[in-house]
Amino acid sequence: MKKTLTLFFTLILSITLFAQEAETDQEVLEELEDIKETSESLEIIFPENSSLTIGTCPVLLNTDQVRQSSREQAGIFTTKLAGVFSTYELAILRKISEYNIIEQQMQIERNIMLNLDLMYENINNIFYIDGIERFSYFIGLYGDNEYEPLPTFTAYQDIPYEMNDSLSVYNNYIISSTVATSYRLDVALDEAFERALTEISKYLDLSVRTMTQDSDLLHQKATLLSTDIELHNIRFSKILISRIGKNKAFHFKVLLQLKKEL
Repeated sequence: MKKTLTLFFTLILSITLFAQEAETDQEVLEELEDIKETSESLEIIFPENSSLTIGTCPVLLNTDQVRQSSREQAGIFTTKLAGVFSTYELAILRKISEYNIIEQQMQIERNIMLNLDLMYENINNIFYIDGIERFSYFIGLYGDNEYEPLPTFTAYQDIPYEMNDSLSVYNNYIISSTVATSYRLDVALDEAFERALTEISKYLDLSVRTMTQDSDLLHQKATLLSTDIELHNIRFSKILISRIGKNKAFHFKVLLQLKKEL
């Protein structure tokens, strides 16, 4: 009888402890779900007709390495802004049958600098203008002229505005705006930059070719959008860097605007 009672009370105690642990785990999960995203942003607006460029690198103990890495990224940007061969192809195949619709896509985009030797010259010769540390990254400004006017920096405790990829056309110039995200700021900056170049090339030189094939059972349509063009004399207009965090993890969203005179 004593053994039966002991076993019974042990079982009750185990169930009670398990229930308490389950409640605790559920409370922790609810607390994690309640954690909202946090964000902080840095907006950089470049002066009119500025030749300034930007380079970034995570903050490291070796400051010389940080400066060199940011200088290399800035040198590549400077070279591509001066002259780049932009290629874009988007192939779309659409099949419509009695039973379903299938669409397949393949996209290629490349921006190849026209002068590789110029890239090495730019990396070695561009002037370091100014730099700040933000989001655990070094953000350096570089230019052809050491007396270049500085851009305007504005810090925000949130994301001040949202924007999708777009192209704005004015009388004498166009503004290409693109957005990219990554867990690394330098990668997001690279991706937004390349896409902004591609958007400019698509506006200036985009051809569309289509081919259709019909039968009693199947309708097929192939579409090819393509561009091949040299781009010159492009400038930075605006960069908005946002660091977005949740549950001790964060990623970067970069809005980048390039300006080209028409």
